[in-house]
Amino acid sequence: NRSMPAPPSGSIRGIVRKRFLNLIKEVQTQSGWKVVVVDALSVRVISAACRMSDIMDEGVTMVDTLEKRRQPMPTMEAVYIISPTQASIDKVKADFEDPEKPMYAAAHIYLTYELDNMLIYSLKQSAELVARTKSLRELYTEILTIEHQVFSMDLPEAFHRLYTPALPKAEKDSIIGHMVERLLTLCVTLGERPLVRYKQRRGHSAGEGEKTLCQEIAEQLERRLKWFANDKAQGTNAWWQPSSSEPSTILIVERAG
Repeated sequence: NRSMPAPPSGSIRGIVRKRFLNLIKEVQTQSGWKVVVVDALSVRVISAACRMSDIMDEGVTMVDTLEKRRQPMPTMEAVYIISPTQASIDKVKADFEDPEKPMYAAAHIYLTYELDNMLIYSLKQSAELVARTKSLRELYTEILTIEHQVFSMDLPEAFHRLYTPALPKAEKDSIIGHMVERLLTLCVTLGERPLVRYKQRRGHSAGEGEKTLCQEIAEQLERRLKWFANDKAQGTNAWWQPSSSEPSTILIVERAG
């Protein structure tokens, strides 16, 4: 993996746009041309930050959708920008299922979030894909930049579900987990290791009774940031260079209660 440059200053949308265009540009092929393949999640993230013309200007002949039937291009290298789900990984593997008739000449795989161990194992089961993969990187870019300085976690049902009476704990934990993942990607994208603060509910002391929603999100985000920083110290995320002189602050508040 090549090192990822530190995020530039500017708008959130500008930072995400530059990151995507840089990664496409850095894929150098013998012909000078490549194909970009996106899935249902990544196309939303990319479309919010980049124009199609921006992408085509980087030597891209076509932007194709992973879930749709595609024309084989066995002489072209493909840049996959996909979410780390079993469904997307399976479709990439299917592109190289037949060693005699691969969909593309080579694969450059970029994930919008981190791969878990099960998905890494799944990828390794495709010998042809492994042989044809020239790069594999986790981007941490699962946020929608809906305005220059405004982002969305793209979880439209989260608010309603989290305040639904008798919501099953497993569903609540899943929603909070996704929210924490998206907040982590925001921090990584901006090159920040922020202080995490949350609003304590009136009359509720930390460590007293059931945790508030703000507290759960804040504590999980703090743990994920610590793990990410620990991976950096071990060399895994060495490209992440958050500012240490003046850390920003994430303040988590509730709209209810």
